[in-house]
Amino acid sequence: MKNLLKVGYVVKPHGRFGGLYIRFLQGCTLSIGEKIYLEHTANLQYVQHTANLHGPFNITSISRRHREGYILKLPGLNTLSEAEKFRGYSIGVDRKKLPENTYWVEEIIGCEIYSSNRKLIGRVEEVLHTGANDVYVVKSPAGREQLIPALKSIVVKVNVHKKEIIIKEIPGLFDEN
Repeated sequence: MKNLLKVGYVVKPHGRFGGLYIRFLQGCTLSIGEKIYLEHTANLQYVQHTANLHGPFNITSISRRHREGYILKLPGLNTLSEAEKFRGYSIGVDRKKLPENTYWVEEIIGCEIYSSNRKLIGRVEEVLHTGANDVYVVKSPAGREQLIPALKSIVVKVNVHKKEIIIKEIPGLFDEN
């Protein structure tokens, strides 16, 4: 069966009217009316269609509480005890078709980065969203962190199936030490 993209998780119930206190994974958001699924799963990236899957639910409201947390309201959850059942559950959404050369953050994290002459630079540990462009946080084989801008002028090829990214060698982009 198809996988759903995991976008966050339920931390705990909130209030006596069935709200859910949730946290998003990096770079993920939800909006009112969006269709979600809830599943009790340990999988870090995907929510799968299993007997533990609940939904779809259409989000009726979402509001920021503080720091990383949001309050989510779903139809059919009207009491604290109904919301309590979903403590620790993952939140999944249908994967949307992305435009060409656009990738989910989850597909980029874990990719090996190579120079155009096939020298291993490191593995993508995180993707930073800077506004102008994304930046890959790459850990070198020696354990050092490097920042690589995700720009067309630098990224030559992305193959998420092979989990590898080829970039141009640009003088000064990498520490040679």
